[in-house]
Amino acid sequence: MNQLSASNKDNKCAIIVNSCDAFSDVWELFFKALRCQWPDCKFPIYLNTETKQYHKNQGIITINSSSKKKDCWGRRYKEAIKRIETPYIIPFLDDFVLSRRFDGQKTIEDVITWMDKNPDIGVFYLHKHPNVIQSKTEYNGFGIMPQKCDYKLTTAVGLWRKTFLDKCIKGIENPWEWELYATKRSWRYHEKMYALLENENELFEFPFGGVIWRGLWHPVAIELAKEYAVKIDFSRRGFMNADDPYRLKQAYSIHGHFPKGLLTTEFWSQVIKKINGEYRRVRCEK
Repeated sequence: MNQLSASNKDNKCAIIVNSCDAFSDVWELFFKALRCQWPDCKFPIYLNTETKQYHKNQGIITINSSSKKKDCWGRRYKEAIKRIETPYIIPFLDDFVLSRRFDGQKTIEDVITWMDKNPDIGVFYLHKHPNVIQSKTEYNGFGIMPQKCDYKLTTAVGLWRKTFLDKCIKGIENPWEWELYATKRSWRYHEKMYALLENENELFEFPFGGVIWRGLWHPVAIELAKEYAVKIDFSRRGFMNADDPYRLKQAYSIHGHFPKGLLTTEFWSQVIKKINGEYRRVRCEK
């Protein structure tokens, strides 16, 4: 997993794990799973957090993107990707703990080749997306995203052109605001975006939504910790009930639900209502 030198596809892409100091208790589980399920990964791996280091380093490069423990996610994210020299980036959230062997290396190599040849492509999501157009494209296994759809920008795993990812991130948003409001900004962008077609196998498998919800462990984390022989003090966070109705709510639909006009009082009153009201996302802000 160490960074490679010169002139091959491995040196064109890096993995960034977006985290924060408060979630350091999930790092060992995440990286142990990554090593077990993707043992031939040759991309450099970066951990984006505020001040802490991952002491069981093993090739993990920590980026301390802020000296402030509660600095904005968007600002830290932009700062972190500026320090990565590869033209492509695969972002993970820290609780996307892999639960199945990754066998998509050839697909990733193909995606890098396609993006090298087509600078108008911004991202290939390496997962299925409910809004992807299900007709085949010249890119085997992937369909194109419509110009306007809900969650066109998502924190799920994808292979991004770094310049496009930087363009999509503003320094004022947390991950959930980014998926909602940056998505609407992206409707104006001309870069093409692709995702796996419905009949394709997922490239990365991990518990839906991650192993931490609203700051609490999902019970599936117990089995994953046993599988990867990782000791975790689960009492520090406690557990969320897997059947909690809050988890089962349908994700909020962006398209057509906000009034037009970013500068209107009506728009921002709706924004505040959605953030603080019933559509508040189930995970803690990172």
